[in-house]
Amino acid sequence: MKHVHALAFLPLLAVFAGCSGNGGTWDDGDGGSPGDDSGTSDDGGTGDDSSNPPPPTNAPLATGLSVTGVTVDQAVEVSVVKNGATATQNAPIVAGRRGIVRAFVTPGSGWSAHAITGVLTLHTGGQDHTFTATLTPKAASSDGTYASTFNFNVDAASFGTDTTYLVQLKDPNGQSPGDATAQWPNSGTPASLGVQTSGVVKIYLYPILFSSGGGTPATGGVDVNAYRATVMNLYPATDVQITVESAITYTGTIPQANGDYWDQMLNWFTQYYRYKNSEADVYYYGAFAPSSSFASFCGGGCVAGLSNIPSSPSNGSQKASIGLVYGGDSQDQQATGQTMAHEVGHGHGREHSPTSQSVQGCSTPSGLDPSYPYANGAIGVWGYNLNSSQPVDPAQYYDIMGYCEYDWISDYTYKALFDWVAADNGADMVVSQTPTNYRFIAVKMDGTLEVGGVFPVYGIVSGEPHTVTFDDDGVERTEVGYFTPYDHLPGGSILVPEPAHFSTLRVPDLTTRTLLKP
Repeated sequence: MKHVHALAFLPLLAVFAGCSGNGGTWDDGDGGSPGDDSGTSDDGGTGDDSSNPPPPTNAPLATGLSVTGVTVDQAVEVSVVKNGATATQNAPIVAGRRGIVRAFVTPGSGWSAHAITGVLTLHTGGQDHTFTATLTPKAASSDGTYASTFNFNVDAASFGTDTTYLVQLKDPNGQSPGDATAQWPNSGTPASLGVQTSGVVKIYLYPILFSSGGGTPATGGVDVNAYRATVMNLYPATDVQITVESAITYTGTIPQANGDYWDQMLNWFTQYYRYKNSEADVYYYGAFAPSSSFASFCGGGCVAGLSNIPSSPSNGSQKASIGLVYGGDSQDQQATGQTMAHEVGHGHGREHSPTSQSVQGCSTPSGLDPSYPYANGAIGVWGYNLNSSQPVDPAQYYDIMGYCEYDWISDYTYKALFDWVAADNGADMVVSQTPTNYRFIAVKMDGTLEVGGVFPVYGIVSGEPHTVTFDDDGVERTEVGYFTPYDHLPGGSILVPEPAHFSTLRVPDLTTRTLLKP
């Protein structure tokens, strides 16, 4: 569940004190092309160090300057080299996803500051892709100061699973051959970058209208592109594809800002999409507007979304979420996109990050991930917003799976999402063409059960096992059903294989009541 604070629709990454971009921006496509990325100036601005024309790339290596770090930033900072040694990567580098490669340098005692050209060579698909950046190093590079590193804009096609890399610092005023430490690897032999394959995130967006009252969700092209850009900015994917389906009508009670009736709509939507679809690698999103505007619904704070939490990537029968979808201006588009990223994250099996109401602008969710590594749901490492070309400070931003006004994605969540995206795009997502019929049993917020419909499932069903006893005119049989929880509210649902005939059923470890077949 995504919770929105009262009127807390703050522009993501609006201000960065003391930080600078790397020069240039991309659209949300594959990005730029190999070549000069304009570098970063030593005064914190962007562009070439105009007082010193870029040295030629065939200049000798620099003397008195060492490459001591290399990172790749595609949303989170991934360490490749740290403190002058090869690092254990804290998150995956994603093939086919654009990014920033940063080279960190440390001047020696005899270093005199002057312009240096950094040259990054990526060998991918049998070809060299060369990128350059100009900098006048005056002190050792630091994570939080992008103007202190050589920053290379790398297009998506240059990141492949076969990619090797070589970083060199060239000085036209230097004496050949220069210092071996002015390149990484120091040997001058390119090393593997360790790039991995994830794939595409597919979202089917269903506009939900109400039989009485409510508004119309914003699912036009401009708005949907804005939602997609937000999700794509955060997710370790080569692409995010949002397909807008035909509108459907809900006859139940409109969900309320305080969380009432959300579970009823999610149960209905989960059953609806399973009747209609069999793709196990798709995430289904019910988009609705309970009032005329985001502000009118969330003016005092609100629940903005709810999702099932499947137990594995192959459990396509539970990849359903619902959420507020408002557009028309950048703030509402951003709030909707962040809600979508959060709820679809639950659809990827993620629990809540442990954000805390003790931090201003945050609140404490339930259903916490016990393995989350950073206090108060912080992102833990520097991030980078590819859309705005701005860094993301780990001291100010919190994980997208928590409840904070300023949210980004941690390397922990990024890696976990990568594993699911890769599985969704893998061979294990090939499903049977012969379905098994499953009965849906809603476990309501108050703990009572309600027997729902039956629908075909083409893949694996998993979750917390519960014995379900069916009675057919005095003849009993048992089946194992699988429970999937909601992301925040108590309750969830059970899917159990449907027998040929039955009149009543029981779930003994959840209730003593006998339930009639609808």
